[in-house]
Amino acid sequence: MPSVNTATTAKPLENGSEAGPAAHWYSRLNAVFLDVVGDYAGTELSVVDGDAVLAVVLRRLADLQCPTILRAVYEVEFFLKQLLNAKSIFEIVFFSERRNANDSVRLDGSHSSRKLVAWQRLFRTAVIAHLQTIKHIVVHVFDSVHGDAWTEYVQTSKPMYILTDDGSGVHLQKNASPELNAVRQACRRMWLESTWMHLHSGLSIALISDDMFTDNKIVTFVSRSAKFIRESKEKPAHAKTLKEALTQLDATFPPTSTSCKATGSKSSIVASALDGIFDKLSPLQVDLAKVFLLHSTILPSTPLELRAQPNANVLLFKETVPEIEDLLARFYETAATIDAALAPTFIELVDERFFYSLLAEVSKALTSGSSDSVRSATGLNDAAGDIETAWAAVSKDGGFWSFPALGKQIDKMAVASASVPPPPEKTPQSLLPYAQPFVEKFLPKIKEVPADVPTAGFEGDYIPNYETSRWNVAKPVAVVVAPPKNQLPTLASRFPPKPQRLAGKVRKQEQRQASFIQKYALSLTGAGGKLIKPKIIVVQPKSDRASAKPVRSSSPAVGSDEDTSPAKGKGKGKPGSAGGKKVAAPSKKDAIIAANMERLAIAEKETATKRWAMLREKVEKLDSPDLAVAEMERSLADEKSVASKGLVEEQKLFMVMFLLKKWATYCVSDVNPDDPASPERKEEGIHVLVKIFLLCTGIVASPHAGKATTEEAQKILKKIGLDLPDAAGIVSERPSSGKAEKVEKADKAEKKKDKEAKKAEKADKSEKDKKDKKSKGSSKSDKKDAKEEDKVLAEGDAGLSFKFSYPRGLPTSSALRSPHNLTTFQLLYCGAHMDKSMGESLPDTRVDFKPDAWQRKTLDAIDREDSVFVVAPTSAGKTFIAYYAIEKVLRESDSGVIVYVAPTKALVNQIAAEISARFSKSYQYAGVSVWAVHTRDYKIHEPTRCQILVTVPHILQILMLQPDVASLWAPRLKCIIFDEIHTVAKMSEGVVWEQNLMLCPCPIIALSATVGNPEEFAQWLQDLSAAKGHRLEMIRHAHRFSDLRKFVYAPTKFQQFKGLDDRTVRNTTSIVHLHPISALASGSTTIPDDMHLESHECLMLYEAMHFERTDQAKLDDSLDPEAYFGKMSVIKKADIIAYQAELKAVLLQWMALPDARTSGPFARVLKRLSKEVDSALAKTTELYAAKAQSAPIDLDYALENVMALCADLHRNGKLPAILFNYSHDHVEALAQRIFDELEGAETAYKETDVQWKRKVEAWEAWKLSEIRRKAAMEKTRNASARGEDDEPQDDGGEAGWQASFDPTAPLQQYTFTGKSNMSAYEIDKDINSLQWYGVPPKLCQALRRGVGVHHAGMNLRYRQTVERYFRAGFLRVVVATGTLALGINMPAATSVFTEDSLYLTALEYRQASGRAGRRGFDLMGNVLFFAMPLDKVYRLLSSRLPDLSGHFPLSITLVLRLHQLLKEDKSRKLGENMFKSVFALNTISLGCQANKSEVLYQLRFAIEYLRRAGMLTEDGFPVHLANLAQYMYYSEPMNFNFAYLLNSGVLNEVVCKANDPEVALLHCLSHLFCRRRIPAITREIKHDLVERSLSKVFLEPLPQRVADVLKSHDELVLNVTDSFVKQYVQTLEPETVAELPLSGKSFAKSGAAGSGFAQKLAATALNYQSRSPFVALSGHDDTFNSVDELVRTCRPGVTLQSMVAPLVSNLLDEDVVLDAYVVDFYNHGLFSILEEVNGIEKGFVWPMLNEFRVVLNNFRNVLEVLIKAYKKAELRKLDQEQEEEEEEDDGKVDDDDEDEKEGEDDDKGNLEQTRRWAPPLTVEAHLRDRRIWELYQILCRVQKTFDEKMDAQAA
Repeated sequence: MPSVNTATTAKPLENGSEAGPAAHWYSRLNAVFLDVVGDYAGTELSVVDGDAVLAVVLRRLADLQCPTILRAVYEVEFFLKQLLNAKSIFEIVFFSERRNANDSVRLDGSHSSRKLVAWQRLFRTAVIAHLQTIKHIVVHVFDSVHGDAWTEYVQTSKPMYILTDDGSGVHLQKNASPELNAVRQACRRMWLESTWMHLHSGLSIALISDDMFTDNKIVTFVSRSAKFIRESKEKPAHAKTLKEALTQLDATFPPTSTSCKATGSKSSIVASALDGIFDKLSPLQVDLAKVFLLHSTILPSTPLELRAQPNANVLLFKETVPEIEDLLARFYETAATIDAALAPTFIELVDERFFYSLLAEVSKALTSGSSDSVRSATGLNDAAGDIETAWAAVSKDGGFWSFPALGKQIDKMAVASASVPPPPEKTPQSLLPYAQPFVEKFLPKIKEVPADVPTAGFEGDYIPNYETSRWNVAKPVAVVVAPPKNQLPTLASRFPPKPQRLAGKVRKQEQRQASFIQKYALSLTGAGGKLIKPKIIVVQPKSDRASAKPVRSSSPAVGSDEDTSPAKGKGKGKPGSAGGKKVAAPSKKDAIIAANMERLAIAEKETATKRWAMLREKVEKLDSPDLAVAEMERSLADEKSVASKGLVEEQKLFMVMFLLKKWATYCVSDVNPDDPASPERKEEGIHVLVKIFLLCTGIVASPHAGKATTEEAQKILKKIGLDLPDAAGIVSERPSSGKAEKVEKADKAEKKKDKEAKKAEKADKSEKDKKDKKSKGSSKSDKKDAKEEDKVLAEGDAGLSFKFSYPRGLPTSSALRSPHNLTTFQLLYCGAHMDKSMGESLPDTRVDFKPDAWQRKTLDAIDREDSVFVVAPTSAGKTFIAYYAIEKVLRESDSGVIVYVAPTKALVNQIAAEISARFSKSYQYAGVSVWAVHTRDYKIHEPTRCQILVTVPHILQILMLQPDVASLWAPRLKCIIFDEIHTVAKMSEGVVWEQNLMLCPCPIIALSATVGNPEEFAQWLQDLSAAKGHRLEMIRHAHRFSDLRKFVYAPTKFQQFKGLDDRTVRNTTSIVHLHPISALASGSTTIPDDMHLESHECLMLYEAMHFERTDQAKLDDSLDPEAYFGKMSVIKKADIIAYQAELKAVLLQWMALPDARTSGPFARVLKRLSKEVDSALAKTTELYAAKAQSAPIDLDYALENVMALCADLHRNGKLPAILFNYSHDHVEALAQRIFDELEGAETAYKETDVQWKRKVEAWEAWKLSEIRRKAAMEKTRNASARGEDDEPQDDGGEAGWQASFDPTAPLQQYTFTGKSNMSAYEIDKDINSLQWYGVPPKLCQALRRGVGVHHAGMNLRYRQTVERYFRAGFLRVVVATGTLALGINMPAATSVFTEDSLYLTALEYRQASGRAGRRGFDLMGNVLFFAMPLDKVYRLLSSRLPDLSGHFPLSITLVLRLHQLLKEDKSRKLGENMFKSVFALNTISLGCQANKSEVLYQLRFAIEYLRRAGMLTEDGFPVHLANLAQYMYYSEPMNFNFAYLLNSGVLNEVVCKANDPEVALLHCLSHLFCRRRIPAITREIKHDLVERSLSKVFLEPLPQRVADVLKSHDELVLNVTDSFVKQYVQTLEPETVAELPLSGKSFAKSGAAGSGFAQKLAATALNYQSRSPFVALSGHDDTFNSVDELVRTCRPGVTLQSMVAPLVSNLLDEDVVLDAYVVDFYNHGLFSILEEVNGIEKGFVWPMLNEFRVVLNNFRNVLEVLIKAYKKAELRKLDQEQEEEEEEDDGKVDDDDEDEKEGEDDDKGNLEQTRRWAPPLTVEAHLRDRRIWELYQILCRVQKTFDEKMDAQAA
């Protein structure tokens, strides 16, 4: 029989690690810990390493002596189901070469270890076969990770990443045997080398782990495939190492020599496996085999609850146990070789624990006598024949019911002593009493018992510790106090009034900040590209508000419920109704005004006519058509006269005349003028023909064009071969839906009403004329006016004011004709110029533009005060929605508040600037402002004294939950605008967004351009709104205003930059068009909804499909562009959208055909569309490989070519551009390279160009002469002063070019600066001031050359300057990270993506690409990919947006903060309303399966935790350290762990007694806050590097006493959570059937115990209710060892969320490796070492350390509150309350001084500065709280040192 080879040993390893020298590559990967689906993969296909999943499951089951296959299968399915719940899209792969990769076995040479190895083989075989039967899961089995089949799969399917193991989960143990560690070392090598192979093939890796699931998210390490691995030549070496490891494992676990070939019934299958080993069985094992066959027969009909048995006593002599295990091992080995189709059968037929239970029962039966007793005991009387037949196939001797050998081995004493233990009683933990009167009535009724509340280390009344200061800044948040009647709320500071001098400083500082915001606002533009003009808002009286409310004068929105017809029986006699009084005639005043307006219009038109005559005369004198066209374009741009619209059309026609002359030059051969031009020659001038076509079609469509002008335009179109088929109906469009008909009907109804009103008016006037007797002169005057009117009307039909002349001397009469027909011409060249309206734009009095239907629908919802969720792409027109709502609130009153919530401070600043630019309002009371800014770091104006608050989510939550502020501020809320609402899915900030949405008391406006599941998200928002009595409407718009054209940059030669005017490259470009459909080659199975095609791309797609169509891949003739668009005069964007939808529908059918991805028509279409890109990139790759031996996709390539790229963009008119790169270092490096090349090229030019040198010499000579002249003038002036001569006359010299010449200024050909309205003086002043703020000089110099940098690590003032200058047009190249893409108003012509990055996801791509295409400036936007793999480009274009998923917002901290509102009388009503909104919710969170009842139970047990933690009284009042938990809410759940630790007093003792107390404190805090995880395996890989470094890198474990306290807290949490589950399960319906979570395969859970054996099983079965029945099969009842185990193994119907339990599962896990960056920095104080050794990216060092500094500040604030409270209590005991007030601020730096210091900080340009360190409090010894006083002193020292080192690095 094969055995486990325990003699195999591992190779010697360096540093005691199998990683050794070959694994150093791993440390260069820079793994990132993130939300894999939400922040990385989205909807992209991924691969799950099935062997890694099995390894995780087997490690969980490693301690089980009798593993159960069904339980293990459940664990696998549960894991995969969690992946699906996290919205991961995956396929599963297994590798046959890993069949022996068993790191969870025990190699001790025993039968038991051999049995476990064999069981794992059978389990692997069975689970693979089982998964392959699940229809909605795809499973692949490959031979090897370096085999051809796997390589082909990766290249074809193109998965984004593989979820696998890197060996971190394999643990080496010091006390383990050498053989076992050798196996585990081999497993580590296998996993590590497999990881390298995946990375080498281009796959990213995500590390699998037990704790990777958090709030329905997959959170783990992701490492991107790095270039140095992809291009490595070391694949053979790694493949060899991998093979050696696998060979070692195969030698350790050799295969069996037996096989199993089974068919027939289930009993026959087991019998076949026994038959394969029968010849090798002992007599005892033969009897045991009979029992095993019996167990397989009984098992399928036994309910799961009867199979959940405690460990069975083997009633045999101990000597028989090895034989039993040997039998089982042989059976498992043989069964594992069964045919794959039959392997899943063993899941139902094999249960080792059940086998032992049956064996015990058989043993008892045998002691009573005959074989019949065994038959009756097992209850198989009816099925005896079947089992006997099955056994007959195994043993020819038969005699199945005879057990002679077994009977001899029965230990009768053991049988006699065996008894049935009574099932243990499991009662849920009783709850502590809770009697908050409002909340209690909503909670489920659960038994409560009086009990002692745990002792609190900090006893006493609750100490309010609201967010009275900004997080990082010491300035207090203003507090609202109750106002007198008819007045606005006023403010009262908690601090004494400031001295006048310091108050002035603070006011001056705030004024500077507000001034900068206003200056920032001046650069902002509206949708039309013009500067924003502020509106002066005046509040309308209530009596007038209804009538003054903006009401749309046009027809109702299409699809709305409004009825355009008059209501019957209503409105009679009312103005504006269909019936009743007649329309009143205009008054005399109105008639006079009308007459004056008419005279002004006539005068204006006469002036315009004269101006036109002068212009015509001027232009006709110009020799060049180009000059004439330029002059006409300038004149048309400047023409603002309303009365000259008809003349404008004539001027356009006049310009066409010159354009025709220009076009004529392209219509003759450039070789022989007498020959017509070739099509290629005409293509060169096609841009001229496009202008002619657009101008002429515009004239024909214009209602202002005269008859002669229109006829001439039609004649021109016919002349150029682009005449319209129906010129009279040019404005008609191809109907795409019934909406157009509704609009037309509404228009007709409106016109009909107007006609009736005019008719009534005419009748009234006629009647009045009869009654009034007027003079004849009056009649003559009327006739004169009528003649004048006729004259004006006739002018439109007059002839042209000039003679239109056509080009002469053309070779043929048709020479001017277009090379394309009308349809093809429009599709190829007019796409960007097409009418972009959706056919539903109508005038609306509420806005100053014609809104589309979706925009009008939004306005209607806001007017109804409904909530609105708007999903529309960037540039579609979402912005006006927010400003309309803001204006509405401002006009309604002076007290209403609207809040604008933005995710980033940069966006907050921009929104504030836009509001400042748009709105102006005067208030009756001093101190009130229109707007205010409040972030975590600073504020501008008072947030509670404004009407528009612009803030971040955290601050909004603070304001809503802080009792003294919220009680009066929250009721004033009218609306909250949540911009970039998709941020709700972010791991770090998302839960705060959800909580705000859940608690806000008013309607909301939610805006986003990137939501993958809008319907699901809208439904959740609707539930939230309905809970508060509001209605929510979702409004979607799918189309951008301007299309995005995609390109790749593929240089075919590398040239040195010589200036932007370099003639050698003037007509060349390396920018290659990329067809979006070609991106479907990435493996996408569908076409994204937002993959829009331009008109010419539709034509390209049709032509490719037409060429490749077959009998299977059909293409209808109606999709021929000529047939589809042939009857249309002018094609519109709406027509293109409809056409591409039909093309895509056909293409989707082609995608589903066989061989679609390989050789089918679909693949050939993609190949045709990508031919140009593939060819260009192939040349670039070949060129760069020859030069650098590398692919053109890394930073080196980007640096080498970024200047050429920018110059190419400049030549092709694609600037301004934003170059996006997601690394701070690379952003700065790219910008630096651009600047260096510009400066270097200019220096070379100045040193070598003769003309430049002569110019400088001439300037220097002039300068010298100027000095002499001025000296002479000064001498003459002095003489004149002495009376020696007359007053000198200064002629000023020769004021030529020399006066403004600056030889040091950048030359225009070496700078990317553009034209702007800013003066040179203003620019110099701004840039010079930046250097004073600490901005590096080179960055300032780069600004002067039009190049800027933008990322979160830059100085705030510099970033805002970059934003202003870019908008103003001065900067035309900005290199930025993705932070610039999140809503910042920096529209560019081109978005460039440089290099690949983990952070460049489908969501980030859409955000960043949305910056391209400036509405009002650009007809279309450009997106260009540079230095990026084509596969990644395709993936970005073809990926769907990820679906949003939520968190569990009802956290314990939120429950505590809501109780804070209930305690305060002034805020109780608000708190009750917030609780009501929670109680009314049917769905607590997006994607959460918990029902309403379960949420209420979870709420009750959250309260129970707070009660048992000593933070909540029986009456629901927060007490003791509740203030700490609330104040540090942002760190949940660490805030509760920390509060528990502080309350225990252990932290104080451990820190104070340490050798280095400061480091000890930092060490403990680093385990709790700002944790940075690193892959466990790097602990060994970086061993040598760490030994040579000043950084320790790896955080040491917590002190044992601290760990013990946190363990006791975990036990508290476990008891509370366990009690919750037990109580809640009692409310659920009992389970009768249990289903596997993924496959849905069902098993009977309960049933009647029919046979005697079943009855005995029922008597001994485990008593469980909370546990999953599949897990209970392993002998587990309702006793849980951890919350993690409870969550993972709980029964269905219970949705446990991590936020419910305030613990971190890996807090005390030694396998979790944390970075010691905080302690390391405190020790050495160097950013550079943290970057080099700790592996933190440069741009993230400062933010991470600054975040920890916030923790230190907040911890100190909490301790000071406790110290003051203790002092106050002691003084009260001493009856010294008056002295308390005098001594309150003793020893503390005055808040005014802190404000003064802050003001100095803010002057340096960074508004994010944290507060300056202040000396510790001074408290008399007898008043100190000795429990924390020494800890407080240590903390102050740590804070001071930390601040000093941070400041030193910042300097």
